Amino acid sequence: MTGVPGRLAYQEAVANLGTKYVLAVVGIDQLKQYANQHGKAVSEQLLRLLAPKVVGAAGSGKVYRLAGEEFTILFLRKTATETLASLEAIRKAVEQASMYLHGRDRVWEGTGTGDNALLATASVGLAEAGDNRSSLGLVTKAAYRALYEAKGDVGNLVRRGTIVTEAPKSSQAETGRIVAYSEFEH
Repeated sequence: MTGVPGRLAYQEAVANLGTKYVLAVVGIDQLKQYANQHGKAVSEQLLRLLAPKVVGAAGSGKVYRLAGEEFTILFLRKTATETLASLEAIRKAVEQASMYLHGRDRVWEGTGTGDNALLATASVGLAEAGDNRSSLGLVTKAAYRALYEAKGDVGNLVRRGTIVTEAPKSSQAETGRIVAYSEFEH
């Protein structure tokens, strides 16, 4: 629908990721609102018009559309700091897009005399694979958490997520202590 590579291309890309990469998730803040207000066809047209702007501003990042209103971007052999300029450019490109609703369900880009302006902003969450313990799953979860924080903070923001690794479980059996019955009576 958007001309952006999908899940199969993404799976091929992550098959040989290595340990140094950044994963970003870009969400269009108003898309669900427009779908509810004007219908799914309007939100799909907006996504179709915004996709080239995201791809054009992504720099060295490879853009994928896995589902919904979000784009996933992989920056191979990059650090989070090295990707911030591209992610900020994506945010600005979406914010500066001039899109209008003509009639009930026709969206176009450009100037719209007498048409309803459709404002769009993008929230971005990113996470960096820091070491060998940073699985793709952990990096993805951190990027999504950062995206939801950005959306929750007012949207139209770039947020960096931190990877939360679970503490390794002790291989030794934990030793207990004898507890008097009176300690349970509180």
